[in-house]
Amino acid sequence: MTETVQKLYPRFDRYLLSKCEAESVYGIQLKTDALKALYSKYDPDGWKKRKKKDGHLNRFRIYCRMDAATYNKLFWRTQEDGYKTMQDWMLDQVIAYINSNAQRKEQYGRNEIKRNP
Repeated sequence: MTETVQKLYPRFDRYLLSKCEAESVYGIQLKTDALKALYSKYDPDGWKKRKKKDGHLNRFRIYCRMDAATYNKLFWRTQEDGYKTMQDWMLDQVIAYINSNAQRKEQYGRNEIKRNP
């Protein structure tokens, strides 16, 4: 392993390798290119990055930016109304907006949307 890394970093030796293996003690890490070289030689399939699966029930997001005063007023108002998070409040607002217009439902032929438990 030392020889593989020495091609990139000539002064790398087995002592540095042992320190890299005990990263939590010494605080030394291999650079990304050195790690790629090691993986390509010793475990070619190990470097392939896995895609993280989105574990959220609701995967799509809506963002809104506002000034601090407006945010603070909105935050305290939602807390008073019993919402645990801003996301809960926003989801209820979006669902209410979608379900409020009966004409729109008929136009697009969609059923009423219900909140996930």
